[in-house]
Amino acid sequence: MSWLVILGIAGVLFAMEFLLPGGILGLIAVFLIFIAAATATFTDGLATGFWVLFAGLVVTIGMFVAELKFLSSSRVAKWFRHSSQSTGTGREATTAPAELIGQRGHVISDLSPTGTVRVGEGSYTARSEGDYLTRGTEVEVIGQTVFHIVVRPLRSS
Repeated sequence: MSWLVILGIAGVLFAMEFLLPGGILGLIAVFLIFIAAATATFTDGLATGFWVLFAGLVVTIGMFVAELKFLSSSRVAKWFRHSSQSTGTGREATTAPAELIGQRGHVISDLSPTGTVRVGEGSYTARSEGDYLTRGTEVEVIGQTVFHIVVRPLRSS
């Protein structure tokens, strides 16, 4: 196979990498540039092999810089690239202080098993220890996770 054909394949892979960033196609293209340089050296001499390698590496660096600077935010990349990021509502980490553990509050939206409770002056996302708790139920904070506080209903004696 001619070194020009190998370079052509590398160019197509670079173009695909430019449109669909990820790195794998670019790495394969760089490998093909080395193969093309070796083939050019054996068929057309050392000087040709050197220039093929030099030009290929210059193009590689140029494509890498272009991909980092321009492509990641371009409309073309967004059109071709599939995003797995959700634009919906996600759960945020709780901002509840650890001092809430042991304090009492009341349910302001049903916990089935999660909802909202008011403890002191703050409202927090909470999870019931296991029971379904209705609005107005008095609770005690017994723990905290990354996403919510954990509560249990106060048992009347």
